[in-house]
Amino acid sequence: MKQIRQGLTVWVFTFFAVLFFSICPLAAGSQIDSGRIGSDPEYIDWVLTGTDNNLTLDISGTGFTSTTYISASPGWISYKDRIKRLIINEGVSFLGGLKFQGYTTLESAIFPHGFRLSGIADFNGCSSLKTVQLPSDMSFIGGLTFAGCTSLENIVIPSGVTSIQDYSFEGCSALREISLSGNVNLIGEDAFKGCTNLKKIYIQNGNAEVELNAISRNTRIYSHFGGSVENYANIYNVPFSPIDNTSISGTSVMLSQTDYVQDGTEKKPAVTVKYSITTLTEGVDYTCQYKNNVYQSSSAKPTVVITGIGTYSGTKETYFTITAITAPVVPSNQNTQNTDASVPVAAPTSTPTVLLVSADPITIAKPPASVRAKAKKNKVTVSWKKIKKTKKAKKLLTQIKGIQVQYSTDLNFEQDVVTKKTGKNKTRIILKLKTKSTYYIRIRYVGSDGVSNWSKIKKVKMK
Repeated sequence: MKQIRQGLTVWVFTFFAVLFFSICPLAAGSQIDSGRIGSDPEYIDWVLTGTDNNLTLDISGTGFTSTTYISASPGWISYKDRIKRLIINEGVSFLGGLKFQGYTTLESAIFPHGFRLSGIADFNGCSSLKTVQLPSDMSFIGGLTFAGCTSLENIVIPSGVTSIQDYSFEGCSALREISLSGNVNLIGEDAFKGCTNLKKIYIQNGNAEVELNAISRNTRIYSHFGGSVENYANIYNVPFSPIDNTSISGTSVMLSQTDYVQDGTEKKPAVTVKYSITTLTEGVDYTCQYKNNVYQSSSAKPTVVITGIGTYSGTKETYFTITAITAPVVPSNQNTQNTDASVPVAAPTSTPTVLLVSADPITIAKPPASVRAKAKKNKVTVSWKKIKKTKKAKKLLTQIKGIQVQYSTDLNFEQDVVTKKTGKNKTRIILKLKTKSTYYIRIRYVGSDGVSNWSKIKKVKMK
């Protein structure tokens, strides 16, 4: 009797278990639907497993050589908004043009070696797609393939890929970094448009063709100098860094101002650092430090030290000058303790008259007279009156060593200042300036031990 009861209990349990799983086909890990498309030798078998809104679509078989068997509505289409995983198994070569466009719940997709995608918009609008394992022998990323995949954070591009076609990753706002092998020779129009969080893109082929708006300004390109990729970055103001470690010593360094007059304050000219045609970014490519930038003595060189960071290494120094203000000769009938004109003194609170030399007797040099500035297209001709060779001016002419011309878009000459030098016998200089901008220009004499006051400022509007 006991054995009969135990047997009956097992039978009842089995009966209800079978009944439960037949009524509830979405139980964990269960197969909920399946089918076959085509027939041997060209066919695919598909199986849906999972629970409720957490389904896996598994496809096996041989695949197709054309679009004969596949329509836009395969057997699993009614589950489209519940599929989270897609697995294409080894042996499937092609789905005959079938796309997974608009599968908004799809989170991952795996493709085998030898599989071929349709070539356009395969995952367009798959807003939940996070990870994709592409076929290892894939040769190109078709247009719109991952457009609108706003959850895609990273993807490995197979080394055999030669082109990233138009709009391939448009709107992939979660994508942070991507690397393209040396085989990629084309990055199509708007390929990475709207990838707002794409901070870095590595392009091994520095001569790859990069089409209009392919890479946005919020992305830093890492590639090789001297090629079409660097040229694209320069034209469209996209940040650019070398893909390999590069010595900062090979850069050119330009200072916004190279000559200052002592006034007791720190001098910090703005720095522009370039390598090839690329302007480097401070804080990303280099740091900048200043040494001896408050006048102490003529032997202490004011220095800017550029130190490479990121993909740049080493240091480079460039120099500027701070000229001491010299005290004028004081008449003997005035009570003063300092009559040595060669001794530097603290800058007065008002603008001083600056002397050219300290030799006795000292001659005060006024700035160049009759300064004019005439604009034509993108050029400005700055002219001034030549000093006449009179007896009175003879010593002055021997003291003057050159003429300094300074221009800026800032009336106060505190930023964007450019300084040019020319010979003392010149009476004009031609400057190339940007159109549709307003510039302020001034000039002064430069001597062996000092400079004159600046001339009156001339305002020029470029057409």
